Amino acid sequence: MAGSRLAVSHWLQIVANAGHACVPVGHSTSRSDARYPTPLRQVNQALGWLHEHANSLGLDAGQEVLGGSSAGAQISAQLALPGSSQGYARRVGIVPDPLLTRLHGLMLLPGPSTWPAWVATGLSTTCSGP
Repeated sequence: MAGSRLAVSHWLQIVANAGHACVPVGHSTSRSDARYPTPLRQVNQALGWLHEHANSLGLDAGQEVLGGSSAGAQISAQLALPGSSQGYARRVGIVPDPLLTRLHGLMLLPGPSTWPAWVATGLSTTCSGP
């Protein structure tokens, strides 16, 4: 996830070329509407829509990996937490989508330019979940 899909289009293409479905999810980035926890709530709502429409979109339920770059990475990490901590979910004011309780993995990147460099190192690009 990112503020815009253009910001992460290069690594979405890499993941898609490896045979995985990618669904870019944006969040507010302007100062007026991006105050915490608004982006968390926006992305949680988008994940709810994806969860509800997964079959019609041809998505493989149970194989979801949540990821993001820069602020999107932080939002992804924070959204993974409500799936396992109801107390945190209450504090940020969200009802975690069921998708968050069964994530297969997380892909957290510090910035959009690091993904191609990371792949070039030969490090494993597979994710493993619980």
